[in-house]
Amino acid sequence: MTEIYLIRHGVTDNNINGVFQGLTDAELNEQGLKQAECLGERFRNIHVDKIYSSPLKRAVQTAQGANLYKQLPIIPCDGVIEVNGGDMEGKSMEENMRLFADVIDNMRNAPAKFKAPNGESMLEVYDRVSRAMTELARENDGKTIIVVSHGCAIRTFMHYVTGKPADQMGKGSVQNTSVSKFLYDSEKDSFSAVYCDDISHLPEELKNHSVKFYMTAEENK
Repeated sequence: MTEIYLIRHGVTDNNINGVFQGLTDAELNEQGLKQAECLGERFRNIHVDKIYSSPLKRAVQTAQGANLYKQLPIIPCDGVIEVNGGDMEGKSMEENMRLFADVIDNMRNAPAKFKAPNGESMLEVYDRVSRAMTELARENDGKTIIVVSHGCAIRTFMHYVTGKPADQMGKGSVQNTSVSKFLYDSEKDSFSAVYCDDISHLPEELKNHSVKFYMTAEENK
């Protein structure tokens, strides 16, 4: 059995301002760095064998926070990098709504149909992330690992764990520095979720009530 803690990176200015990040290599802002420090406290007394991270700065900085009391090497994992947003990257939600209204509508209401112009589709992200997570789980049988990734990437993996087809992917969002715990049974070659999207380590002032998500028109967390 492999224990996996899957973590979304901390908040960035792009998150706060509703700018599509994708592969844009933004750093954590002050709030995000404090969120990452809280992860260090959360994992202080939890045994961890390895820490993996998307190579993007915001993920690596978050992994460093979780690693505060571990001092483990942070191992880059390209497979859990964020969706390639193509022409949408660096643009505000309002700009992308004006230029790519149908694409944003799919992202919010039919994620399986989403395809970023000159970027990745959600199904491509689903295949990439599920493959990478399975490889990590198999390589670390009997161990406990942390994996730091991104919102869209984590959402696709959550859906993969349900066992439903990729084309039934539903709506939703993942909070900054939220922790999701999964178990991988090597004998059954399957994952199960223990809990998802938990931010109990964050004090109220560090929760992202002001972050604008792309995933639904109503959400302004």
